[in-house]
Amino acid sequence: MSAAPAAAQEGIFNVVINLSSLSSGPIDNEVSTNFEIGADVPVGPGTGPHQSFLSRYGYNLSADSKSVMRSHLSSAVHQVSFEVRSSRNYRLLVSTLWQGQMLRLADSPQCADAVTLSGVTGDVLAGFGLSSGTLNLPDPPDITFATSGDETVDILNEELAIITVNNPSAVEIHTLRFSWNGGVISDTCEAAIRLGADVSTTTECLSCEYPGDPFRDKAVDGHFVNVQYLPSDCGNGQLNTGEECDLGDANGFGACCTEVCELEPSDTPCADDDLFCNGDGRCTAEGVCQPLGSPCEGCAVCDEVNDVCLACEGTATPTATSDVTGTPAATETAATPTEAATRTPGGPCAGDCSGNGIVVISELISGVLIALQQRALDTCPILDSTGDGTVSIGELIQAVNNALNGCP
Repeated sequence: MSAAPAAAQEGIFNVVINLSSLSSGPIDNEVSTNFEIGADVPVGPGTGPHQSFLSRYGYNLSADSKSVMRSHLSSAVHQVSFEVRSSRNYRLLVSTLWQGQMLRLADSPQCADAVTLSGVTGDVLAGFGLSSGTLNLPDPPDITFATSGDETVDILNEELAIITVNNPSAVEIHTLRFSWNGGVISDTCEAAIRLGADVSTTTECLSCEYPGDPFRDKAVDGHFVNVQYLPSDCGNGQLNTGEECDLGDANGFGACCTEVCELEPSDTPCADDDLFCNGDGRCTAEGVCQPLGSPCEGCAVCDEVNDVCLACEGTATPTATSDVTGTPAATETAATPTEAATRTPGGPCAGDCSGNGIVVISELISGVLIALQQRALDTCPILDSTGDGTVSIGELIQAVNNALNGCP
C-alpha cells in the first residue's frame, strides 16, 4: 500500500490539456475554423502541486462567402486530465464557463446566412463522479434563415459542479471532457462564432475577428474550466469548522446530511429505521430524520414494503399503521406454523421470542435489530444464550437454524 503523501506535496499535479477540432467543408480565404489553448499554471508531466488551475479553449468558426454559398461544420473537444495527491478527504470544485458571440453581419439585404452552436456536454471519463451540480452548458439560440439583417446572440453561461472524494488513494486520476458542435452558412453575409480565437483564413470579415465589429476582447472569450482542490474533513464523522453536519460514511442520500457535509433542506425525504411502517421520513431544519406516524409496538417489526407491522406471535395477524393521510395501510397475515419450523415443547429455543415453540421471520428480524443495537435485548432475551448481554452472529445463526430445522 502506498504511503500517504506529505502535506506539503498535496494538491493537483501533472495537468494535461487536450484540445481538438474536427471540421467539414472547404477551408480557404472565405471560411475558417481555429482554436487556441491557454492555462494559468504550468502543465504537463512533472508539474505541481497546484491548489487550482484554469484551462481555456479559444474557438472560432466563421465564413464570409463572396461568391457561392459556403457551409462549414465543426466539432470541438476540451479535455483536462490531472492527478490529485491527498492524505485527507477532498473536494474538487469544477466551474465551467463559456463566453463569446454568434453573429450575422448583413453585407446585403438579399443574403441568407445561419449560425448554430450546440450546448456543452460535460463528462467524467476517469475518477469519481459528480456529487452535485453539472458540467453541461445550455444551447444558445440559433441564428436562422427565418430572420434577416444584422443579428447577434451573446453567449454567457456558467455552471458549478462538485466532486467529493472520501478515503482517497495516495494518487487519484481525474479526467473531464467537454464537447460541442458549431456550424455556419454564408451566402454573401458574414457568419461567425467568436469564442476567444482568431480567424485562420477568412478575410475581410470584421465580425469574424478580434477586436472586430462589434468590438470584443479575445482574452475574456472562450470555454473555461477552473478546477479547485479543497482538502476536507467531511466524512470523518466529526463536526469540523465549516461543516453543518457529518455522519461519516452515512453522509449522502437519506441521511439529512449531504456528501459535502451540508444539511439537506427541510422536508427532504430521508430513511428512517425499520421500526416505522410508513415509508421514508422527512428531514427537519436541524438535520434530523423525522419518521412519519408511530413505530410498531413491542417486539413487532416493520415490513416497509407492505407498510405493516409483523407481530411476534406466529399466528397473530399484523396490525396496519396509518400513512401520512391517516388512511389505514394494507395488512397481511404473519407467518404461520407451516411457514416456520415446529417442535415438541421442551427446553429453551434460541430465537423463540414469544415462547410458543416456533421461530418465525419477525423474530429473526427482531434478533438482527438487537444485534445492531437498534432494539433492546429485553424484547427477546432468549436470543442471548451465553448471557453476556449481547446477541452475537453465532446466536443469530442458531436462531436461523431453529427456524429452518425446528427447535431442539
